[in-house]
Amino acid sequence: MRHVTSRIVPLVLIALFATSAVAQDAAPKEPFKAMHLVTLKTPADIAALQAAITDMNKAVATAGYPGIRYRLYKVVGKQAGEYSYLWESTWPGGEVYDKVHNQIIHMADMLSLGLQRQFPDKF
Repeated sequence: MRHVTSRIVPLVLIALFATSAVAQDAAPKEPFKAMHLVTLKTPADIAALQAAITDMNKAVATAGYPGIRYRLYKVVGKQAGEYSYLWESTWPGGEVYDKVHNQIIHMADMLSLGLQRQFPDKF
């Protein structure tokens, strides 16, 4: 069960960010960068997001887009706001962006349903 939980947390993080992307304006047709400012306060938070990004990059490459990479950068120096990290990705256009994020949402939904069926007493 511990191994299952360690794989779920990154997928949940990915799904949360993917769902928030749906609420944004439509992705442009031309190439663009997507950037998210995030606050990570503990080493566990940082490790969880880095693991999620690693999993996401593997999934995107497996889906046929090895040139698309998510990256996490630490924000340093004096700044406005409380954000401590910048999460960015570069996309060849909105069609690929939408396709990849829709696949992620579907994958997270299927994983959730499977876990609920396998461990009904845990949900």
